[in-house]
Amino acid sequence: GAAIPAGMSALEYHVREGALRGYEPNPSIKRQIVRTPEMEAELKTVLVVAHSAGDRIFGSERSLLDVLSGIERTRYRVVLALPTPSLRYVEAVRHLVDRVVRCKRRWWQAHDGPHRETVNYFRNLMQRENVDLLYGNTIMLNEAFVAAGELGVPTVCHVREMIDTDTDLQAAIGLPPSKIVDAVLDRSDYIVANSEVTARLFHKPERVFTVNNAVDTTALDMPQRPRTGRLRVGMLSSNIAKKGVNDLYALAKAADRLDLPVDFVAYGPETEDVQKIKAEIESRGGPDNIFFPGYSESAADAIRDLDVVVVLSRFAESFGRTAAEGMAARRPVIAYDHGALPSVI
Repeated sequence: GAAIPAGMSALEYHVREGALRGYEPNPSIKRQIVRTPEMEAELKTVLVVAHSAGDRIFGSERSLLDVLSGIERTRYRVVLALPTPSLRYVEAVRHLVDRVVRCKRRWWQAHDGPHRETVNYFRNLMQRENVDLLYGNTIMLNEAFVAAGELGVPTVCHVREMIDTDTDLQAAIGLPPSKIVDAVLDRSDYIVANSEVTARLFHKPERVFTVNNAVDTTALDMPQRPRTGRLRVGMLSSNIAKKGVNDLYALAKAADRLDLPVDFVAYGPETEDVQKIKAEIESRGGPDNIFFPGYSESAADAIRDLDVVVVLSRFAESFGRTAAEGMAARRPVIAYDHGALPSVI
């Protein structure tokens, strides 16, 4: 191997450079589990390919942790491929997998066709790791599935997208909904849908399984917030217009006009949309009943500070994890009536 640059930890070097060069990972990435020699001989290798793994963990990334924690490690060896992963996410997954590698990623764009360099990268990875099964955490990882098809490796696609109503997704891929569904079915041996609403999009029920997203009910088991005057209504999201941050602001302005004792809280990153709202508030001199405390690593900590949870996504959510978390924490949940949210609530 190469020398690790000064000031960079061995873990950081592996995540940023070593994995792409094919080096063995830092031993700390490998989970200490008990496997007998007989078990080792019978292990099947599952390559799990994620589509996002940043410092801020949202719904699909949290759900992937649930998937990894459910894999029987005495039967399967798990290799996790992450695009530009953060050290924080590697720490979160390292006890759930045997190996972490940094992978190349290119979003599915139908008009360009498969990107050959990326396909070859996944072919080499699968051959090097003797992969028996590919699991993709989104429909957007076309090249990984193309590589698996060329090698005869069985595939599972975890579908988390509302293909028929997400016009942004359709535009990004460059296909109408029916063609997207057909393409996903063509390249996948099995489909795992994150809700019944998502599963209904696919017309091959014998190959489609529904596994609803899960939440940690133990961590969310909390009393309601003591009532001390003003009601606190909040959302946990990526704080973009598509996720409803402007809708929350509209509610705050309406409550202010009616002089209602209600505060509104948007947990999430400081986005361009949030900055625009803050600039408008400053120029108008109000309202002063909406707050942006930033991203919260813990959904439980954020919800603990709320009386009511709202889910204001402008698009049809395929599940709605925040709604489930809010209800698990004994908070009333209010959401738009579309996608999977009505069935979740």
